[in-house]
Amino acid sequence: MRLPFILVRETDILKIMRSKSVIFFTQVYFLDAALEHIRSSSNLCKMHVLIELTPELLNTNVLNISADLNKYPPLISFESVKDDWGLLAFGKYFEACESIHFVNHRKNNLFVSLSVTIKLLRLFRRVGFDLIHMDYFSLRQFFLVPFLAVYSNKVILNVHDPRMHLGEKYFSLALLRKIFFRFTGTFVVFSQFSKRQLEEVLGQDRRILVQKLLRYSIYREYSEQKVVEPINI
Repeated sequence: MRLPFILVRETDILKIMRSKSVIFFTQVYFLDAALEHIRSSSNLCKMHVLIELTPELLNTNVLNISADLNKYPPLISFESVKDDWGLLAFGKYFEACESIHFVNHRKNNLFVSLSVTIKLLRLFRRVGFDLIHMDYFSLRQFFLVPFLAVYSNKVILNVHDPRMHLGEKYFSLALLRKIFFRFTGTFVVFSQFSKRQLEEVLGQDRRILVQKLLRYSIYREYSEQKVVEPINI
């Protein structure tokens, strides 16, 4: 007998999401892990997936896209580009989702970020939501802050690194991090060690849940490809 492909224990975060309308906003940097979360949780809730994309991220993590983002709208539906962008292997992760869009930041400037934010807010209003699950944050999401502040009790934020890396310690990101931490109702970390660290960083009683990472099955798609000679970094 063939067992179901995914067997997931219902953790605290999944219990919160059950039967809810959830907007899950992720980034390319975390996409290999995010795909597993999307597949395991979208059967429990009405999930709308947003994947932030910029020209610099077209060939990052598990993406390998050749496209001119200037030719696409602020929100690009997965269905409209999955064939042209060679994303058919991603389809099995999105089968139970209500909608999937790439959030197109075609240029790195405030005008584009504001335009994209307006489109996002219209999408939020159209689909409705009980929870907004942010897979961390970026400076491109700055204009979302007032909206998230209003709905802070509905905001879930993944914190991959409770303490900032040396390369992250510049003023604008540190400030945005403080703002997002201020307007987050529930935090998610990926180990008990990270939970202890985040408790020290927040310095107050906040809701922090631990979610174990799942297997990164998307890399099976690359198992038949040529293995290159390793290099030292």
